[in-house]
Formats: sequence, C-alpha cells, structure tokens
Amino acid sequence: MKKVLLLGLLAFLCLSSFAQNKEDNTIFTTVEQSPQYPGGYKEFSKFVDSTLILANMPTQKGFKNPETRFFIKFVIEKDGSVSDVIPIKEMDEKFIREFKRVLLLSPKWKPGMQNNKPMRVYMMYPITIDPKRW
Repeated sequence: MKKVLLLGLLAFLCLSSFAQNKEDNTIFTTVEQSPQYPGGYKEFSKFVDSTLILANMPTQKGFKNPETRFFIKFVIEKDGSVSDVIPIKEMDEKFIREFKRVLLLSPKWKPGMQNNKPMRVYMMYPITIDPKRW
C-alpha cells in the first residue's frame, strides 16, 4: 500500500512539474503590464532608426510604391531580451535579416507581467520603408 501511495505521489509531482514547465513557455499576446523599452516607444523607434544599416537593405529597384509598411513580430522574453523576430507578411530577405539583426541588438526591455510574474509576450512593430532614404 505504501508503494502505491508513493508511486501515486511521485506521478502527481512529475505531472504537475511538467504542466508548470509548459506554462512557463507560453507566449502571451496581452498581459496586465506590457513590456517596456527603456525610455519608452519613442526611444525604441530612435534605436531602430539609428541601428539600421541602409547598405544592408535592398535598393529601391522593384518598389511599386514610394513607401511600404511592414509589421515585424517578436517576443520579449521573461528576462527582457528579444527573440523570435519574424515579419507579418512576406518581404525581401535582406529586410528580414537586417531587422532581425537590429532587434536582436536591442537593450533589454522591462518584461511583460501577469499576476506579478514576468511572462513571454509577443510585440509588433510597424516599419515604414521609404526607398528615398537611400
């Protein structure tokens, strides 16, 4: 009987530990407190603009519109780092590589919080590409 109880307790602990680990990797779209870039959104925009290397971008050849707008989705991790940078719609591979490079260089953010715990949170950032800039 003691062995059955011990095995039952061990199985419960293993399953609850597994469930807790699964919850830890959830990526939220909304949380009680959104992630915050140091200095706020305007500072993040300045960081992106100042860190982009225009030489790494495709030339304006092939652009149909003078300006093109894209959205980049990324994750702010529990430690405030940036990961999983992906475009929302298809775009030139050079753009993708350059925006990944820039966002992964970002200083750590204040992570998103839910129930006073840091959480992984999806963020989206609009990028307007003006080929006249280069």
